[in-house]
This record gives sequence, C-alpha cells and structure tokens, in this order.
Amino acid sequence: MFFLLIFLCCLPAVSRAVQSGSLPEVTDTFVVSADTTVAKLGKMLNISKPLKLTVYKADGSIRPSGPLATGDRAVIQNPSGDVIGCILITVEGQSSPSSAASSAVSSEVSSEVSSAPASESSEPEAPSSQPESSETTSSAPQPEIQQEFVLENSIPVSSAVQLLSGIASRVTVIAPDGSARKDGLICTGDQLVLQDENGNVFRTINVTVLGDLTRCGRPTESACSILYDYLIGNTSLPADLSAAANVNRDQRIDTADLLRLKQKILENSSSGE
Repeated sequence: MFFLLIFLCCLPAVSRAVQSGSLPEVTDTFVVSADTTVAKLGKMLNISKPLKLTVYKADGSIRPSGPLATGDRAVIQNPSGDVIGCILITVEGQSSPSSAASSAVSSEVSSEVSSAPASESSEPEAPSSQPESSETTSSAPQPEIQQEFVLENSIPVSSAVQLLSGIASRVTVIAPDGSARKDGLICTGDQLVLQDENGNVFRTINVTVLGDLTRCGRPTESACSILYDYLIGNTSLPADLSAAANVNRDQRIDTADLLRLKQKILENSSSGE
C-alpha cells in the first residue's frame, strides 16, 4: 500500500522466487482504474528513492512500464532489498488472467455431468433441514483483521484514504487520543479503520512512522532528545514509539538509530519538508 516496511526477503531471494514460478506473499489487494500505469502506481503509492517498486505480471515476468493488468503484483523493497510489501492489482473492468480458463473448465465439467447417465440404483435425495450455507455466509460480516504497518516516511491522510478506498467503502484515520484525524500527515500510533458497505469493520491497520517519536508524522529534534533520553535510561517508550525508534529496522534500539534519525532530519531539511 504505501511504505509497508515489514517483511523478510532480500532481492536475490525475490529473484529466485520469480524463477521458481512464485512471487512474494500478497500483503494487500488494490483496485485501480483502467488507465493506471506502472509510473502512475508509483506516484499513487508515493514511492521514491531509496525505495524500489517492481511490477510483476501474473506469469512472473517484470512489467517495466505501461498499463497495469489484473493479476499484476507490485513489490516494494527497501534500500537493503527487503520486500516490505506485495500488492495484488485488480484493474476495474478486467477479469483475472485465469478466469477464461476457469470458465472453460467449468463449462466442460458441467457438460460432462449433465450428459452422464443417471445411476439406476440412485434414490431421490431427502430434503435437507439445514439452511443453505451460501445464504448464511453471504450475510455474515467479514472477520476483522489486525495489521501492523511501518512507514519509512509518512504520507498525507488524504492520500491514505484515497489509496485504501479501493478496498474499503469507508476509511477512517483514528489518532492515538481517539479523535478522527481528517488532514495532515499519518502519525505514529494512528489507526486506519476500514469498513465494508454495511459499516462492518473488517480491517484495522496500526501505523508506525520511523523516527516519529512525537506523533507529528515526521522526525524532529524533539524526537532526537526523546531517543537520547531513552538510550541513557532516563525514560521508557511505549510499544508504538519503540517501533518508531528502531529507525534502521535491525530489531534493537541503539546509537545507530539516533544517528539514522538525525540523518533523516537532515534529508527532510534539504528536501524542503
């Protein structure tokens, strides 16, 4: 989706997976318009250096440019080559690559069944007293999924809502104090609540922005002070801020994170943020 800094494989591992006929595990599914290209997807996801976006076709080959197709997978990697997200693409108005084949197989099976002679020993089926399972499942709400997303850099609330609108009827950003965040940047501790057309919550995404220790959406000098106090033992950090303090994503918080945090501040300053 946007910067999903979470998963495992490095670039050589991804290459091997493609060669063996499989791609990284899908972390999300997005519906895009028919005019969406590889370049436009990169802008939608706010992908910029040092992150890398590679779009794979359904057959595992790379789609370097041009319009997307249903079944494509957008793989996002961090500077170390780790796969941090794999998005399955659905293009509005396009069927999946396998739908035609599935339809043909289904027709063939139906034809064979309808033309097969009835068994002489068969008896009429007794009416079932159980309700149809399809009716039960169709009315039941989807089970809620809890997800943790770590962002290298924050994105505007409006961009997150627009992006997630492809998979949800309603998207609400909830700040750590429980209020609705309607504008500004996504911050550490925010929750993205996704609801279906019936108002049922089917997914909650807990967000961490690397270096955002002040819950403002970006690394600051105040964040450096907080991290320094933590390193010398003067303060503790709650779980979400601990995740944000692990700026270099090596699963431990140390002086290397403080150095990386200061570097991010300089990078943002030079880029005018």
